[in-house]
Amino acid sequence: MISSRTMPDTRYSSSPKEPKPAPTSRALALLPLRLFLGFTFLYAGIQKLTDPNFLRPGNPDFIGQQILTFAQTSPLSALLLQVAEPHAILSGQIIAYGELALGLGALLGLLLRPASFFGLLLNILLWLSASWSVYPYFYGSDIVFACCWLVLLLNGPHGTGLPTLDEIFFTPVLMRRLAQRRGSAARTLSLWLGLPLAPALARTAYPQVNAPTRRIFLWGALTGGISVAVIATLGNLLQVGRQANVPIANQATPTVSTPPGSTATATSVESPSNGAIARVSDVQPNSALPFIDAGSGQNALLIHLDSNQFVAYSARCTHAGCTVSYDSDSKLIVCPCHGASYDPAKQAEVVRPPARRPLASIPIHIDSATGEILPG
Repeated sequence: MISSRTMPDTRYSSSPKEPKPAPTSRALALLPLRLFLGFTFLYAGIQKLTDPNFLRPGNPDFIGQQILTFAQTSPLSALLLQVAEPHAILSGQIIAYGELALGLGALLGLLLRPASFFGLLLNILLWLSASWSVYPYFYGSDIVFACCWLVLLLNGPHGTGLPTLDEIFFTPVLMRRLAQRRGSAARTLSLWLGLPLAPALARTAYPQVNAPTRRIFLWGALTGGISVAVIATLGNLLQVGRQANVPIANQATPTVSTPPGSTATATSVESPSNGAIARVSDVQPNSALPFIDAGSGQNALLIHLDSNQFVAYSARCTHAGCTVSYDSDSKLIVCPCHGASYDPAKQAEVVRPPARRPLASIPIHIDSATGEILPG
């Protein structure tokens, strides 16, 4: 007896198996950028809020003093002098807390596209003020940060390597609004948050968030917070260590006055042959003479102050080691690399960051008999 039952033909299938998605590095391409911006801006905000001098009027590191210095060269000088400087403490608080918010937004993926927009805006403003005098321009960090935020702004929260709160909480809202035929509101929210609007794309890009995904996100947030705390602690310890290792820079700078009867009108410089740096007549008031420090073999500056006193400092910037020079217009020692400046009349104290330590002083004295300026 022949059975009418037939065996299914397994050679062909009307519904072939979906291939497993191949692992791709695109999902991790923006993770380093997101973590870098998150950690950096979170640390920057913490550093400003824990700096006792940042919001203290009368201190060289006070934000108001920094704004006044930036206004000397910035194309936004009117905005800085009329808006930011009169409300210096508020401006400093906005910057510090804003950097905290930007760092948290990048790490947690909370309102990531709006955070990227404000990060771009903040760094453009800082580039046009704090970093404007930095030459060449690529030595300044603010323009680089602006480009980094621009990348995240254009990309949105998807594909940044880790789950984001935007994807977890706002994608269901978009889907509900689409189901309720509230397309206009959904499109606006999609544009501002950088989340996909099409349901098919949303299902592909944002699969249902399950417990393992949440655990991965929470674990990443926890480890990120611990990393920021460790980085902040190490940064403060290293800063203290660097300051402890440069006692010479914090010592009082010897100043010597021009002997009576001496003049300071000569325009040519002849190098003395007995180890002297220069003659009093070689250096006019409000000018400087570069020389090589015999003790260290490094570049140095001899400066004739308006008070008719002479001072000498190392010409090595305490920020990144660039060679500084004297600007007779501002009467400051300036660094051409990152825009730091020092006041030679006040122990070469820092007037403008990013340098945080004064220049090392070089002892000098004047031979009253010959009018020569000698080291020591």
